[in-house]
This record gives sequence, structure tokens and C-alpha cells, in this order.
Amino acid sequence: MDWLNRETASAWRSEGRRYAREINDYVRTGMECGWKKRTEGTGG
Repeated sequence: MDWLNRETASAWRSEGRRYAREINDYVRTGMECGWKKRTEGTGG
């Protein structure tokens, strides 16, 4: 029995890569511009 739905697994991998890319961009911006500037106007 093949318990792994390959399409679902592929979708999750793609979503994981997208999430990691967005987090890396956020951290890069924070490190380059300063965290205080990054959070101003975002409510956080």
C-alpha cells in the first residue's frame, strides 16, 4: 500500500520552500535595515 500521495507531498514541499523563502527575505530585510524600521507601520 502506498501511503504517500505524491501530489500532496509535492504541494507541501513547494509550500515549505515558499514559506522559507519569505521568512529568509523578512530576516534579511530586518538585518539590513534594522528591525525597528521593518516593524514601523506594520502594527508589530
